[in-house]
Amino acid sequence: SAVENESAILSNRTPEGLFKTWLRQPAAFNDVDSVVNANVLLYLGERSETRGVIAWLNDLLLDGAEMDRTWYYLDALALHYAVSRAFVHGCDGLATSRDAVVARILERQGTNGSFGDELQTALALCALTNYGHASPDLAAAVAWLVSVQQPDGSWPKRAFYCGPGPPWPSQVWWGSESLTTSFCLEALIRTGAGKCR
Repeated sequence: SAVENESAILSNRTPEGLFKTWLRQPAAFNDVDSVVNANVLLYLGERSETRGVIAWLNDLLLDGAEMDRTWYYLDALALHYAVSRAFVHGCDGLATSRDAVVARILERQGTNGSFGDELQTALALCALTNYGHASPDLAAAVAWLVSVQQPDGSWPKRAFYCGPGPPWPSQVWWGSESLTTSFCLEALIRTGAGKCR
């Protein structure tokens, strides 16, 4: 049930109130990942038990330290996407870092309109629209995303996360055409483009 889920998640925190990545019993090595915390924040919402997570995420984002506290995700855009999703679903405390994140994402846009590869561009578009950012620059990214769609309607697989957890280096990467395609479709829908092949 939702109550049991919340109880399990809330009991799996550090003394500082940050959420541990793994729900393990007995307690073994566990870590604290920023993207995991943003996803937990989306699930639980803004409330007394999550205010410390909001402050921690805002500090990471304002300091430009996104990659310092994600152990499994390969790009800062994964955190930008996850935090923007929590923000758009009512975690208003994340507004503190909104402008810094939007500026950081926009700095990544290339001359061809993309923000990197297909997955990175989709994550950037979703995050920007979640934050309510609209500009002509987004149209160039949408056009690029549509132009690289494959003949079968998909987009190519790209690595999204990696493992195993610490210590590193990572040895395995995960991604798929389905995962990239789902993010690309979300980006097109969220930007109102809605046209693909």
